[in-house]
Amino acid sequence: MKTRILDASKIDPQQDPSEFFCSFYELEPMNLAQIRKHFYMSSEPMVTEVFNWPVRTPNWKDICLTLESIQQHSPSFYVIWGPETENAVVFEKEKQESEILHAEDNHKSDAPKDSIPDPEPSKAEEN
Repeated sequence: MKTRILDASKIDPQQDPSEFFCSFYELEPMNLAQIRKHFYMSSEPMVTEVFNWPVRTPNWKDICLTLESIQQHSPSFYVIWGPETENAVVFEKEKQESEILHAEDNHKSDAPKDSIPDPEPSKAEEN
């Protein structure tokens, strides 16, 4: 069984995902569809351990999704998602906060200003 260690933080952000796979797995030049097919049909057991993920690079999503796809459809290809980056929790939290702020901004711009209800008076003011 072959084991490959992938440090996601060291992937060249400008490298095409198919070029990455070909160099990392020592394959002949292929596109992503051919790479997936190659591993789907391979009977040689292969383990890829991924460390320091996720990364904020343009090619990471394609690399990550291709690894997942191969693992799901190949009987002999396994991905072990090892330790995330030290900032993985911060990375995910910032992403969620950004999505929430974006959604709130869109919601505020869609609502007419006079349709926002006044807050209810507090009980202290009523007495």
